[in-house]
Amino acid sequence: MLVGSIHGVQRRMLVDFQRPAYQDPKGAVMADLGLDVAAPTVAVAAKPACPERLAERATAVRQVLLLADRPLSAEQVARSFTGVRAATVDEVLEMLVIMGQARQVGEDVVAYAA
Repeated sequence: MLVGSIHGVQRRMLVDFQRPAYQDPKGAVMADLGLDVAAPTVAVAAKPACPERLAERATAVRQVLLLADRPLSAEQVARSFTGVRAATVDEVLEMLVIMGQARQVGEDVVAYAA
């Protein structure tokens, strides 16, 4: 008895889904469902603030150099953070060069690499 009723439901569903009123291939019926659907947005990571302490600032600047695919100028490194000037980053970069944690690349245009 149960098997017969399952087959009957399956047959009715098959018939319901085959009727043109339920298929809507052009999206005419589905377009106006009253749903407010927004397109997915891509999350953009905010720039971190430049650390206040010198040791943390040096670590952060070196991390930027390590992740870079090419040598960067002090201005380019400064753009990786909020609230820091290129002159401040330049001092940190010079310190990293002296300590052997970064190297200066180029004579005319000064850039740094890890």
